[in-house]
Amino acid sequence: MNANDKAFLGIDVGKSKLDCALLLPGGSRLDKFALNSPQGPEAAGGWLACQGGACAHVCPEATHIYWGQAAQFLAERGHTAGVVNPAQIKAHANARLSRGKTGKTGKGDAGPVADFCAKHNPSRPGSPPPNPNRPCAGASGPTSTG
Repeated sequence: MNANDKAFLGIDVGKSKLDCALLLPGGSRLDKFALNSPQGPEAAGGWLACQGGACAHVCPEATHIYWGQAAQFLAERGHTAGVVNPAQIKAHANARLSRGKTGKTGKGDAGPVADFCAKHNPSRPGSPPPNPNRPCAGASGPTSTG
């Protein structure tokens, strides 16, 4: 699969919600909110699989301690996770804003995260590696690999 065939999921992580923006191959964008709860990453992952993002590069913002559960859950299902620094997203959004694009506004902020993910393919130390035994297996919960 080349980069043009890959879906990119940006997640603006908050204490109580996950604001998700999915960029699909071909350029269309879909948005979803999920609770940042034990069930939230599963809901986001199920939505991701249903929308054609069966094998996505997932980029949650490293917001305080709240990003880890979503990144780990999606990486365990075989997605590539690239946790990104909020300052990078803000700078990226501001650069887009200076070119007449929409920046981070506080509402629907996952769009710039997904755009950053698609343009820069981030990976950083500490990001959970994708599970090689579950190549993009959706979000149907734990399964046995043995």
